[in-house]
Amino acid sequence: MAVERITSRKNPLILRLRALAADGAFRRAEREYLCDGHKLLEEALDKGAKVLAVLWKGEPGNITLPDTVRQYTAPEDLFDYASPMKNSPGPLFTLAIPEEREPVFTRAILLENVQDPGNVGTVIPPWGPSSGKRSCTVTWKARGHLHSAIP
Repeated sequence: MAVERITSRKNPLILRLRALAADGAFRRAEREYLCDGHKLLEEALDKGAKVLAVLWKGEPGNITLPDTVRQYTAPEDLFDYASPMKNSPGPLFTLAIPEEREPVFTRAILLENVQDPGNVGTVIPPWGPSSGKRSCTVTWKARGHLHSAIP
């Protein structure tokens, strides 16, 4: 995709980046948020995040982007105006906020009224993070109060 050069503070992208940086309600409504930096952009791409737009400071960087990503360049002073950070090396980029989904558990365990929470360790390790999508909730009573933990 071609790289567009931006030179005006009134450009819709510049106004959008400033709004994303300043207004949480706008971010939630647009389902998009603003990020900054080469390393973060590389990690977002590596993890499969949906990058929507990239604003480069000066010249485009040497990161390979999907064809669907809109790319822009801006002079240093305009880039600094758009960025919420002081002295940002850039780039600024926007990511789509992923759709929220209810977790799906293949198995679940509930330990209720555990007398000694220290003994729970013999049950929980098989339910640890490496075991897939599983849920474990533990409740116990101590000093007349009900406690719970989700390890």
